[in-house]
Amino acid sequence: MQAALAWLMASRWRAVIVVFALTVLPLTGILAAAVLALIVLRHGLSEALLAAAVAGAGLLALQLVSGGEPASVLLIVGYWLVVMLLAAGLRRTGSQGRMLALAGLLGCAAVIGVFAATGDPAPQIERLMNEQVVPFYEQYGLEIAPEAIPPMAALMTGLALGLWLMGCFVTVLLGRWAQAILYNPGGFRREFHALRLGHITALASGVVFLSGLLLGQPLLGNMALVLVLMWAVQGLAVMHGVAGRANLHWVWLVPPYALALVLPPHLIALMAVMGFADRWVDIRARIGKA
Repeated sequence: MQAALAWLMASRWRAVIVVFALTVLPLTGILAAAVLALIVLRHGLSEALLAAAVAGAGLLALQLVSGGEPASVLLIVGYWLVVMLLAAGLRRTGSQGRMLALAGLLGCAAVIGVFAATGDPAPQIERLMNEQVVPFYEQYGLEIAPEAIPPMAALMTGLALGLWLMGCFVTVLLGRWAQAILYNPGGFRREFHALRLGHITALASGVVFLSGLLLGQPLLGNMALVLVLMWAVQGLAVMHGVAGRANLHWVWLVPPYALALVLPPHLIALMAVMGFADRWVDIRARIGKA
């Protein structure tokens, strides 16, 4: 792995070719964005923007020649831009916690933008679910209770945008991990175990949570969902940090991840509560030194 990453980082054009190839190949798009994050972290945002521009032009040319959909390139480039922005924040601050806060802020801003543009997207999402999602489930003998669709639609905007921004965050973590392999062995583990959101982020989140509960506004509810996902990431870091400080074998981390496949909403809520509590009681500091 180290030799492959060293080869990649030795040449700008190698990086461009790899980004292009990984984007074209199926199921490897996240690796292409992680390469761009690595370039930002090592060489700066301008170098990564140049690589993204060249690779993006190649993707657009490929779509035009093959009769594909050029608009899909805009979605890919948008993903790259958010990843590079988060990576630039990490490069500037050296803090995964601040990068996570930036991801949460961008998610909340995106929710506000969607509501500003549509008023409330829930009716359109509900109609889309009835027209496409419900028939898809029925093909496989599954059923969605009609009364469950409106509350799902009401929070779908925050869920989708929150998951997408947290996906961008994870992409940058992949780039950070690759950077650590090359230049700072063991650094990624220490940095992730210490990931912690700030007091201002916690207070702002608390205001959104309480306002959403008391006022019942769809906008606040969707923003709160983005923040729940953000705090769940800190909860994940707490879990890994505690395991590291207690010198537990990695096998102890398998059950929580297995539970995530069976009961994802419940585990996300648990991780979010643990992450938010850690901001105030510092769970990791109460465990013995690593």
